Amino acid sequence: MTEPSSNSPRLCPHCGLLVSADAPACQCGYVFASTQLAGTAAARVRDAADLFSAREALSIAFQAVSELRGGIVRWLAIVGVLQLLPLALVGPKPQTPRELGIVLACALLSAWVSYGLARTALGGVRGEGVDFRRALLSPKIFGSILLAVLVTTVPVLIGLVLFIAPGIYLMLTWSQISFLILDGRARHVDALRASEQLTRDRRTEIFMAMVVPIVLQLPAQLLEASVPQGGSVASPGFLLFLVATMWQMLVITYGTWVSAVVYQMLLNHRRDTAI
Repeated sequence: MTEPSSNSPRLCPHCGLLVSADAPACQCGYVFASTQLAGTAAARVRDAADLFSAREALSIAFQAVSELRGGIVRWLAIVGVLQLLPLALVGPKPQTPRELGIVLACALLSAWVSYGLARTALGGVRGEGVDFRRALLSPKIFGSILLAVLVTTVPVLIGLVLFIAPGIYLMLTWSQISFLILDGRARHVDALRASEQLTRDRRTEIFMAMVVPIVLQLPAQLLEASVPQGGSVASPGFLLFLVATMWQMLVITYGTWVSAVVYQMLLNHRRDTAI
C-alpha cells in the first residue's frame, strides 16, 4: 500500500469528503488519527477509506505485529507457555482422570489469557499501546465470554456435522462475540445478536481474513505430526519440533491481531449503526 504524502488531502472514512492534510477533523465531526500515530497500524485502521477489506485487515495486522518490537518477545513467551504447559504437566496423551483434569484446567487458563491478549491487541489497534495488564480479565468478563461461547457451540457443531456450510455461516455470524464483551458493548448471550448485526453483509470478507492464520498453521502441524516423539535436545526431531512451535507462536500472535483489526474495521463500517 502506498502511503499518501504529508500534503495530500485525506478522505474522511465517515462521510467521504476530502479534507486538507493539516485538518485535525472533518466537518462531519470525525477526528483523524493524531500526527503521533501517522503511518502506524492504528492510524491505518482509523483512517482507512475502505472501511472493511480482508486484504487490508491482513496487511494492517502484519504491520501491527511488526510494531511490537521488543514486546513480541513477551507476547511469544506467554503464548509459548500456554502451548507447552499441558505437554509439560501431563504429556501428549492424558489417560487418568487426574491428567484429564489437569488438561482441562490448562485449557481454561489458556482461554483466560488468550482472551486477555485479544483485548491487549484491540488496545494496540486503537493506538492505546500494548499494555499487558489488559490481559488480566475479571472473572465476570471471562465467565460472560464462556457462557456466550457455550451457547453457540452446539448449533455450530450441528451445522458443521450435518451440512458444513451452515456451521461455517454461524461461526462467522457469531465470530465477534468475545470482542463485543471485551469491549463492553455486550454482556453475555446478548453478544450473539450484536455480533449478527456487526457481521451482516461482511461474512465473506471476515472468512477470507480469518482463514489465513488457520492455513498458516497447517505446515507447523504437519511438521509436528511427522516428528517422532522422544529423542535428545540435539536430535533432528527436537529441532523440528522447536521450529514448528516457534512458527505456531508467531501465527497465533498474528491471528490475534487479525481478529482485533477485523473487529475494529467492522465497527468502523457500522459507525452509524447502533450496536
